[in-house]
Amino acid sequence: VGIGSDMSSESAVSLAELNLRAANRAMRLSGFEVASLYTDTAIGLLPAGYWKSHYKMALQLHMIATNVHSVLGNVEKMEAVYDDVMKQPDIPLKDRLPLYSSMVESLSGRDVGRALDLCFDVLEQLGHGIMRDG
Repeated sequence: VGIGSDMSSESAVSLAELNLRAANRAMRLSGFEVASLYTDTAIGLLPAGYWKSHYKMALQLHMIATNVHSVLGNVEKMEAVYDDVMKQPDIPLKDRLPLYSSMVESLSGRDVGRALDLCFDVLEQLGHGIMRDG
């Protein structure tokens, strides 16, 4: 369900929450195409500054969207959603880990070098850096 131009911010957030619940249900039923519509709609409903005002919901939506777009093979959309999270400076590493995992899984089938680089970067962030060849 989408937004009307006259919808209040509160109503938009409530509608985003409903879309999040619907996306979760669609994922449980392997309805990936439907889940992608719900997550994309919900992200679009969030107000400006949503990473600060609605952090938990925004993170959940972005995690689901990253996963569904990966499963559907929507690489560009998946990477755009992933990048939206990664460019947020205040997201702790523990909250980024599921997204790193999704990205590595997606990259492993099409760009093993990038997947390995990402794995090395994450290990370094965790304090377990490994020397790289080359």
